[in-house]
Amino acid sequence: MHRWIRILLLCVCSVSARAESPRPFTVQLTAEPASLDPSLVEDGLSLRVLNLVLRGLTAYDGEGRVQLALAEELEPLPRGKNKSPGLRAVIRKDALWSDGTRITAADFMYAFKRGLDPDTASRLADLLFVIRGARDYKTGKLSDFAAVGIKAIGDRELRFEFDEPCGYFPHVLASIIAVPQRPGAKSYNGPYVFEKDSPAGVIGLSRNPRWPLPPVGPDRVEFRLVAEDAPSLALLQSGGLDVLLRVPTLELRRLREQGKIAEFPLRATYYLGFNQRRLFWRDKQARRAVVSAVSRADILELQQGDGEQACSWLPSALGGPRVCPPPPRPPGMRSTLFVAAVPEDLALAFDGGSRNQLIAEKIQVDLKKAWGIDATLKARDWKSHLQALYRGDVGMFRFGWLSVILDAYAHLSLFRSDSPNNHTGWKNQEYDALLDKIATKPEGPVRQRLIERAAALIDEEAVALPLFHYKMTVALSPRAKGLRVNPLGLLDLSGVK
Repeated sequence: MHRWIRILLLCVCSVSARAESPRPFTVQLTAEPASLDPSLVEDGLSLRVLNLVLRGLTAYDGEGRVQLALAEELEPLPRGKNKSPGLRAVIRKDALWSDGTRITAADFMYAFKRGLDPDTASRLADLLFVIRGARDYKTGKLSDFAAVGIKAIGDRELRFEFDEPCGYFPHVLASIIAVPQRPGAKSYNGPYVFEKDSPAGVIGLSRNPRWPLPPVGPDRVEFRLVAEDAPSLALLQSGGLDVLLRVPTLELRRLREQGKIAEFPLRATYYLGFNQRRLFWRDKQARRAVVSAVSRADILELQQGDGEQACSWLPSALGGPRVCPPPPRPPGMRSTLFVAAVPEDLALAFDGGSRNQLIAEKIQVDLKKAWGIDATLKARDWKSHLQALYRGDVGMFRFGWLSVILDAYAHLSLFRSDSPNNHTGWKNQEYDALLDKIATKPEGPVRQRLIERAAALIDEEAVALPLFHYKMTVALSPRAKGLRVNPLGLLDLSGVK
């Protein structure tokens, strides 16, 4: 029996076995989440699940606007003589954990301390570095957390102090690194809670009776792990899935004609990276040679409209250019010098899936055509691909970057020298200094010029090749027509019954 048929039968049987309970709203998981620990989470899959069970002081709505969530007040601290800029937050009186326990400022303090602890392998803690002393505490230069600019005032008030003003900090408070936590307790404070009896391959959620705001969607939600294209399509047709989060590229046109496709803007970039910890990729001319060989226009055409042309590292909605410059000319070294230096085991590493396979094969063809290079393709499952990147076991790789807040700084921060997510290993003092300035400048022409210069450095140094900026293209059952996806890829179920 084919593996995908077994998956289909398993899901159908799961639906039948739970017929006595309300039919869940079912969402595809394309891979197993890397982590559901809010201090360790990093990937979009995990964030999509956790956003339904954990909320912070602020949250994004379905359009990507920041709104108050667990905070009832959020206001700047008074600026007196010799006082640092800062922000004051007051927690809602009716903010409760799912077990009925009141959420306090101490729960937030525990989460911030845990995320910034040098022994916690948090990949998003750098979002908190605008807080006075946070970077030094994370790097071990500061040992006393009491010296960090986060204070609890009683049970309901938090105060944040910065070295410089930070206009985007309400966005940071909406991120997963800023949700409250309790030591050793599996409690949740979002609109849903995890179900305890979910079968293997299923993450079940039920409504949180303690959620203080209006209900946000169906009574029950199930995320179902269906990684392969054939069974996921079959389940959509049979009613076993309401939302297909990865639409097979070759099926996109047909599903669009059937009216089953919905598209949402997504502030994320699909890119080709080069690990400069490897000797060959330290050579900027080698990186530029690959950049010049790959046809981004052809790759976007392969996507059948599922993406935005990548004119630079930044999507246009985050300040990137809307009109692309001419493609780069090939470096002047040509094949004699470049090809002679290419290692025999040159490979492109990527996580599996029909789209990634198609794009990897196109890059392989482009390199052969431009330089006569035979690059091998190394496909792995999602978790194995992540681990290979963490270990630095890849040279050239496919990856995507979805910043967890809607600000250009977060999108650019991927390539900061000390970013744990910078799998290229690129380090540049000018770039780091630009990011420091961007973090403290208010919106306006000065900040925009700094953003443009930082993005230009990525192109000049051929740090990575942005192949396209994502759209969130999903296939929906009739029941799911009210679904919205915000620009961070988070699900808004308020329109789903």
